[in-house]
Amino acid sequence: MIQAPAIGHTLNEFLYQIGFTDFTWHGAPLTLSFEHSGSLHMEMTDRGLLIAQLREINEYDSANIIAKALRLVHYDKPLPLVVQTGIKSHNQLAFITTLSPQQLSIPGLTEAVGLLEYLHHKVTQ
Repeated sequence: MIQAPAIGHTLNEFLYQIGFTDFTWHGAPLTLSFEHSGSLHMEMTDRGLLIAQLREINEYDSANIIAKALRLVHYDKPLPLVVQTGIKSHNQLAFITTLSPQQLSIPGLTEAVGLLEYLHHKVTQ
Protein backbone atom coordinates (compact mmCIF):
# COMPACT_ATOMS: atom_id res chain seq x y z
CA MET A 1 0.00 0.00 0.00
CA ILE A 2 1.24 3.49 -0.80
CA GLN A 3 2.38 5.44 2.24
CA ALA A 4 0.52 8.55 3.42
CA PRO A 5 3.51 10.90 2.88
CA ALA A 6 3.76 9.74 -0.74
CA ILE A 7 0.04 10.34 -1.24
CA GLY A 8 0.32 13.79 0.30
CA HIS A 9 3.31 14.69 -1.86
CA THR A 10 1.53 13.52 -5.02
CA LEU A 11 -1.67 15.41 -4.22
CA ASN A 12 0.20 18.55 -3.17
CA GLU A 13 2.18 18.52 -6.44
CA PHE A 14 -0.97 17.94 -8.50
CA LEU A 15 -2.80 20.77 -6.74
CA TYR A 16 0.21 23.05 -7.20
CA GLN A 17 0.14 22.31 -10.93
CA ILE A 18 -3.52 23.33 -11.18
CA GLY A 19 -2.96 26.59 -9.31
CA PHE A 20 -3.23 25.83 -5.59
CA THR A 21 0.25 26.99 -4.63
CA ASP A 22 -0.21 27.35 -0.86
CA PHE A 23 -2.05 24.13 -0.09
CA THR A 24 -0.90 21.15 1.95
CA TRP A 25 -3.05 18.03 2.07
CA HIS A 26 -3.31 16.40 5.49
CA GLY A 27 -5.37 13.32 4.61
CA ALA A 28 -8.89 14.66 5.09
CA PRO A 29 -11.45 14.52 2.27
CA LEU A 30 -10.91 17.45 -0.06
CA THR A 31 -13.50 19.32 -2.12
CA LEU A 32 -12.48 22.03 -4.56
CA SER A 33 -15.15 24.25 -6.12
CA PHE A 34 -14.63 25.86 -9.50
CA GLU A 35 -16.83 28.58 -10.95
CA HIS A 36 -17.34 26.99 -14.38
CA SER A 37 -16.56 23.31 -13.88
CA GLY A 38 -18.37 22.35 -10.68
CA SER A 39 -16.62 20.66 -7.81
CA LEU A 40 -13.85 18.10 -7.55
CA HIS A 41 -13.87 15.79 -4.55
CA MET A 42 -10.90 13.62 -3.50
CA GLU A 43 -10.88 11.18 -0.63
CA MET A 44 -8.70 8.25 0.41
CA THR A 45 -10.56 4.96 0.71
CA ASP A 46 -9.42 1.41 1.36
CA ARG A 47 -9.25 0.91 -2.44
CA GLY A 48 -7.25 4.05 -3.23
CA LEU A 49 -8.01 7.68 -4.05
CA LEU A 50 -11.66 8.29 -4.90
CA ILE A 51 -12.09 11.19 -7.32
CA ALA A 52 -15.53 12.62 -8.07
CA GLN A 53 -16.42 15.54 -10.27
CA LEU A 54 -19.87 17.04 -9.80
CA ARG A 55 -21.62 19.55 -12.02
CA GLU A 56 -25.06 21.07 -11.87
CA ILE A 57 -27.55 19.88 -14.45
CA ASN A 58 -30.93 21.16 -15.54
CA GLU A 59 -33.44 19.33 -13.35
CA TYR A 60 -36.03 19.35 -16.14
CA ASP A 61 -33.64 17.59 -18.54
CA SER A 62 -32.23 15.23 -15.93
CA ALA A 63 -33.83 12.07 -17.38
CA ASN A 64 -32.03 12.58 -20.71
CA ILE A 65 -28.77 13.56 -19.04
CA ILE A 66 -28.82 10.58 -16.66
CA ALA A 67 -29.54 8.16 -19.50
CA LYS A 68 -26.68 9.61 -21.53
CA ALA A 69 -24.32 9.49 -18.53
CA LEU A 70 -25.15 5.83 -17.93
CA ARG A 71 -24.48 5.02 -21.59
CA LEU A 72 -21.12 6.82 -21.46
CA VAL A 73 -19.84 4.69 -18.57
CA HIS A 74 -21.40 1.38 -19.60
CA TYR A 75 -19.01 -1.54 -19.20
CA ASP A 76 -18.80 -2.02 -22.98
CA LYS A 77 -17.32 1.47 -23.48
CA PRO A 78 -13.52 1.50 -23.82
CA LEU A 79 -12.57 3.95 -21.05
CA PRO A 80 -9.05 4.02 -19.58
CA LEU A 81 -10.48 3.86 -16.03
CA VAL A 82 -13.60 2.38 -14.48
CA VAL A 83 -16.07 5.23 -13.99
CA GLN A 84 -19.40 5.31 -12.20
CA THR A 85 -22.06 7.97 -12.36
CA GLY A 86 -24.75 9.20 -10.01
CA ILE A 87 -26.96 12.10 -9.00
CA LYS A 88 -26.66 14.23 -5.88
CA SER A 89 -29.48 16.50 -4.68
CA HIS A 90 -31.56 16.07 -7.87
CA ASN A 91 -29.44 18.58 -9.78
CA GLN A 92 -25.80 17.52 -9.61
CA LEU A 93 -24.37 14.87 -11.90
CA ALA A 94 -21.33 13.02 -10.58
CA PHE A 95 -18.74 11.00 -12.45
CA ILE A 96 -16.58 8.99 -10.05
CA THR A 97 -13.42 6.92 -10.38
CA THR A 98 -10.85 5.46 -8.00
CA LEU A 99 -7.11 5.39 -8.53
CA SER A 100 -5.40 2.41 -6.95
CA PRO A 101 -2.19 3.06 -5.00
CA GLN A 102 -0.25 1.88 -8.08
CA GLN A 103 -2.07 4.38 -10.32
CA LEU A 104 -1.68 7.30 -7.92
CA SER A 105 0.76 9.63 -9.64
CA ILE A 106 0.67 13.05 -11.28
CA PRO A 107 -0.02 11.49 -14.72
CA GLY A 108 -2.65 9.20 -13.15
CA LEU A 109 -4.42 12.11 -11.44
CA THR A 110 -4.23 14.19 -14.61
CA GLU A 111 -5.71 11.35 -16.65
CA ALA A 112 -8.49 10.70 -14.11
CA VAL A 113 -9.56 14.34 -13.79
CA GLY A 114 -9.33 14.79 -17.57
CA LEU A 115 -11.53 11.74 -18.12
CA LEU A 116 -14.17 13.00 -15.69
CA GLU A 117 -14.15 16.42 -17.39
CA TYR A 118 -14.44 14.75 -20.81
CA LEU A 119 -17.46 12.72 -19.67
CA HIS A 120 -19.18 15.83 -18.31
CA HIS A 121 -18.53 17.57 -21.63
CA LYS A 122 -19.89 14.61 -23.63
CA VAL A 123 -23.04 14.32 -21.54
CA THR A 124 -24.01 17.92 -22.35
CA GLN A 125 -23.44 17.66 -26.11
